[in-house]
Amino acid sequence: MSKEKLQRLFSNNDFEAIALLFEKNEKRLDKILRQSDNQQLSIIKLNSELEDYKANLEKKVVEETHKRVVQEKLLMQSSKMAEMGNMLEAIIHQWKQPITIINLLTDIVLSDIKDDKIDTSCLQNDMETIKNRIMLLTTTIDDFKNFFKPDKERVEFVVKDLVTTVLKVIDHQILKYNATVEIVGEEEAKITGYENEIKHVILNLINNALEACNEQYQKTQVSPKITVVISEDENSSKIVIKDNGGGIPPHIMEKLFTPYTSSKGDAGTGIGLSLAKTIIEDHHKGELKANNDKDGAVFTITISKEGEIKC
Repeated sequence: MSKEKLQRLFSNNDFEAIALLFEKNEKRLDKILRQSDNQQLSIIKLNSELEDYKANLEKKVVEETHKRVVQEKLLMQSSKMAEMGNMLEAIIHQWKQPITIINLLTDIVLSDIKDDKIDTSCLQNDMETIKNRIMLLTTTIDDFKNFFKPDKERVEFVVKDLVTTVLKVIDHQILKYNATVEIVGEEEAKITGYENEIKHVILNLINNALEACNEQYQKTQVSPKITVVISEDENSSKIVIKDNGGGIPPHIMEKLFTPYTSSKGDAGTGIGLSLAKTIIEDHHKGELKANNDKDGAVFTITISKEGEIKC
């Protein structure tokens, strides 16, 4: 209804009151519409910001995941480089005796040739000995080459055989520390996983145990001893590595598996146990735990027999 029609229907006083009310309602409606428009704009802006945040979040997740993969690879590479230093020492140690024997027999054969005193039977024996020693050198290289060869797929393996392989690789260190390493438990227990990755974990744990036991020996003269206990049930396989090295100090135990935490001072990289935990828990859907008993440290590896690998 127009303003003129309203004015004809009502008196001036009534008209003024109605006009004032109409004006107020019109302003209120206008205000409500403006607020509604502002709210719509705010909602549109918020939705836009949420979409941007979602896109950025997805990008950050991808970036952080990539960073983690790169960091994990770097940790693995650093750990392998540290291990390779020990492996080179082991190769030198294991090659010394065969090379010495080959050199000695070669000198004897050359001397016999020079003096024209060749004995066919002795020469054949010497050649067989040299050949056997060369085979030993070749086997040593193959052992170390296979130890560092990356795994491409999961395989089933006997745990005791794996531990025995690791001990064979570091037997010079075991002799160096005059340590006793004993394997007990279920001889046919098996694990399905990345075999060489598990070797690296076992190698790291036993090397740590040897060094701890040697430090304890310097204080107490108690001969170093490491026990590897293997067991399994229908759900999982377990490897327990115990030593008599006196245990892990509480301040180290609190952050034992944190990267760059080491009880070895400048001699340690602080990445071995962190990487070991990643291998067991992320790559094999397992668990790596540490505690102390009355004699020393106890590391327990538990690997489930079910489920897929997460990476």
